[in-house]
Amino acid sequence: GKRFVGAKEDKDPFCKDVRKGYSAVAMKRTLITALLISVALPILGTAIAADAMVPGNIRAVKVEGTAWQIIGSKGSKERLNEGDFIRQGNAVETAANSTALLLFENGSTINLQPGTKFSIEEFMLDPFDTQKVNYQKLKSEPSQSITKVKVNDGTILFDIPKMNRSSTYEMINPVGTAGIRGTAGYLSDNAMGVTEGNVQFSNQNGESQSFGVGQSTGFAPNGGFTPPPQNSQQNMNAAQQNSQNVSGNLPANAFQGAPSQSNQNSGAAAEGLSTEQKETLEKAAEKGDSALVEAAAQLAQQAPESAAAIAAAATEISPSAAVAITTAVTTAAPQAAANIAQSVAQVAPQQAPAIAAAAAAVAPAAAIAIAQSVAQVAPQQAAAIVTAVTSAAPNADAAAVSSAAQQGADQSSSTGGQTQGGGSTDGGTAPPPAAGNSGFGGGGTSGGGNIYGN
Repeated sequence: GKRFVGAKEDKDPFCKDVRKGYSAVAMKRTLITALLISVALPILGTAIAADAMVPGNIRAVKVEGTAWQIIGSKGSKERLNEGDFIRQGNAVETAANSTALLLFENGSTINLQPGTKFSIEEFMLDPFDTQKVNYQKLKSEPSQSITKVKVNDGTILFDIPKMNRSSTYEMINPVGTAGIRGTAGYLSDNAMGVTEGNVQFSNQNGESQSFGVGQSTGFAPNGGFTPPPQNSQQNMNAAQQNSQNVSGNLPANAFQGAPSQSNQNSGAAAEGLSTEQKETLEKAAEKGDSALVEAAAQLAQQAPESAAAIAAAATEISPSAAVAITTAVTTAAPQAAANIAQSVAQVAPQQAPAIAAAAAAVAPAAAIAIAQSVAQVAPQQAAAIVTAVTSAAPNADAAAVSSAAQQGADQSSSTGGQTQGGGSTDGGTAPPPAAGNSGFGGGGTSGGGNIYGN
């Protein structure tokens, strides 16, 4: 066949045809490579961004009546007060004639109506300085976030700011999932209405329907679309009024004093733990408070001699779970009840009475020691600690509990402040852990279908 020889190849038709063939192949390869890169980069970018996310904070900015916070699907039930901070993995319930307004760090608000059961399945975000955000005037979220919440029963009114393109916001009810990008309205266990934005609802049967401003729908138990229920217009009016008034209920600097967004690394409280123990707590915290509580209990069961340090480290990661951590870790290592309560109270002293009560409820035989050790950490709350401990352990000697708490408070004063150790000065043999469930666990997510709004 013909061979390429110097400049002659430029004049040779055969050579030109071959070069054209090579050029075409090279061009195709270049285009394919560019296409693959264009597809891969956003995926890689999303994965890298997701890895950098941390659990966000949620604040109960307004509570009217009675509401509770539940740690995990089988966790402890605590009163939810205005100003409390919670994180993913928790649930909130409102009593009859009670409401609770929750503000998420990404600027979204959820207003729980009376008799509502609501859970925060996931809330992660890219860290940012919340002190630079005025939540009263916020129109779009400050950073990328991933949010997944669920209405198990009852009704929520939602007002979601404009979301970043890479953010996701899902609302789940028993028959569908709401994907929100900047929408307002209401969602209940059997209906939905839109007061701002456009929403497309796809149920678990694969059926899809679009809804605009002022439109609402009901849902059959199997997910089918039905006419709106009788209370739909009432909920629509409430949602519209909620959007108009919500900013007035938000503090401008709403997350001042909240747990740090980067507070997923255990700090000084974890100095006595092994690297493996620290990593176990930190990884569990990424999944939410319920996973953190369970991990702390498991570690304490494996190493009861480190139970107090484990409980303190877990509380340092998520102070809002202090009481649940105390209950779970004391259940795993009841012989260390006083030490556990004191260590947790050192990290979250404002919760000292509740922490003491949680430990005393699990280990009532150590009630006296618990009262003394916790009062040593929070001497100004000694009276409240006595009340909490005697209520949690009614068979304990009330006079002895009171005397021990006073002694602990006096010890704190004589040493010039809070104690730095984990030990207690009074013993007491605690009972063995109760059989069965220890009061912690994780919840799942159910529901199929999607609502996509703009």
